[in-house]
Amino acid sequence: MPKPRVLVICQYYLPGFGGGGGMWTIRNLIERLSDRYEFFVLTTDLDGPARRLPDSVVRDRWTEHGSARVFYATRGFVSARTLHTLIEEAAPSVVYLNSVFAGLTRKYLSARRRGSVKRIPTLISPCGELSSGALRSKSTKKRSFLAMAKLLGLFNGIVWRATTELEIPEIRQAIGDGSKICVAPDLPPKEIIPEFSFEDKPPKRPGKVRMIFASRIAPKKNLHFLLEQISRIPLLECELVIAGPVEERKYWRDCKKEIERLSSNTKVTICGGVSNSELLELLIGSHFFVLPTLNENFGYVFLEALAAGCPLIISENTIWSEAAERNAGFVIPLADVKAWQGVLLSVADMNQDEFTGMSLAARNMATEWLARPDDELAMVEALEYVISEDRGLAR
Repeated sequence: MPKPRVLVICQYYLPGFGGGGGMWTIRNLIERLSDRYEFFVLTTDLDGPARRLPDSVVRDRWTEHGSARVFYATRGFVSARTLHTLIEEAAPSVVYLNSVFAGLTRKYLSARRRGSVKRIPTLISPCGELSSGALRSKSTKKRSFLAMAKLLGLFNGIVWRATTELEIPEIRQAIGDGSKICVAPDLPPKEIIPEFSFEDKPPKRPGKVRMIFASRIAPKKNLHFLLEQISRIPLLECELVIAGPVEERKYWRDCKKEIERLSSNTKVTICGGVSNSELLELLIGSHFFVLPTLNENFGYVFLEALAAGCPLIISENTIWSEAAERNAGFVIPLADVKAWQGVLLSVADMNQDEFTGMSLAARNMATEWLARPDDELAMVEALEYVISEDRGLAR
């Protein structure tokens, strides 16, 4: 019996690294469920908003990538006619949209409403985009689209996927109380850094610390806030590694001005966008992972950091608060800037034994997360629910 087909529509995909953790969420979904479903991916040939994928990537036709067939659209453009053709070729049982605001999502929803593509059961994952923190960035543009989408009925018949129960009210607030929502956590890979050894971590001497900020450079990720707190602790002796592509250039200019104000005790290493293998090496070579984000629905990089033995220093706006309870990190409210400064000083003063205990706890937490069986079942149930719930809509 042939497997059900899933067409994933996402703005960015591997082998790029500029699109953030959402690409890895899709990769994990495909690799973990390819025994049950046949996957197709419609994406762009862009590596984040500013770069293109390497010339070696096959464009504008289906090509094999891992366990999926992928269509990389040149310069991110897909016409309505091409979209219709690709959907006919993929013949999916369900369409999975990995964003609310991405250009390809809007293209598909508009074509679906006009009837220029088949009305296929559709699951949409907002990826934390509908949280209050995320909506504050480019607020007018996002809220205008949501208002227009609701007015035109772009979301009619769509099933929404929340990664946790906490995301349900965010979706209802933005889309409406009548929205159909299922809960399915993002799927991690089966393993991260299987060859990890604590001997690969740098020694921890009191008075010095190496931290890594690994994320896109955008207001939501709150790098400027972190730099402000470091600048207010002139006695803090640390190295801060910044790894991630620049998404908003004005914001990055503001961050660079703050970097210039830092004392000579702080060394900043700017890596830009890095591949996943390079990121894992940077994480292994750091003591702590720090990200004062305004909001995250999952955050694949948090799990990578834990797997690399990097305890977390994070805001309250993630699902990883368990790290503080397990001695695998610190969770600090953004409103409490004194607490942020205190934690930064305390991790710098930490000795080897204290750090080793936290690093071990971080690695153990990641190992347990990767072994959880219920997450995979929840995703299967979400896909099957969408297929069965809307089976009568296909024509």
